[in-house]
Amino acid sequence: MATAGANPSANIDDVFDEEAEEDVIEGKQWMKLRKSRVKEGYREGISKGQDLTVQEGFNNGYRSAAEEACQLGQLRGSLCAIISHSSRKGQGGSQKEAEILLEEVVHLEQELRTHGQAEPNITIAHLQRKANELLEITCASLKSEKVERKTDVDTTQNETDQTEPG
Repeated sequence: MATAGANPSANIDDVFDEEAEEDVIEGKQWMKLRKSRVKEGYREGISKGQDLTVQEGFNNGYRSAAEEACQLGQLRGSLCAIISHSSRKGQGGSQKEAEILLEEVVHLEQELRTHGQAEPNITIAHLQRKANELLEITCASLKSEKVERKTDVDTTQNETDQTEPG
């Protein structure tokens, strides 16, 4: 039942052609290997991308937390200085305001430690503004004390000069 012009022995050879079978098998293996390499590459890319993103997020978070910690430390130091100065000079109002502000700073630090964020109405900038107002009042008080002391020294010096025989 061969067609005219066709070689019957060629059809039989094609059916039992081992090289043709090997080519098909190799092609399937190649496709399977290629798919597995693409999947591996995709997984590795995802993993490296996640690692880079996590590291970048950590770096940004660490930088931000360090900046906030420095700001809060400076704020705490300033408030403690105000409290100390106010208690020595008997300025109860400034001392009380500074103590209240210091309590807010401590509360903010606790919020940041436990929740990673603070209440929206309490910000470092807000606390810094309040502390700066108290610092200005304290500095003005120190300047006026310095002027008073200088005046007292000048007055004492003049009195001493007048009482010494000349």
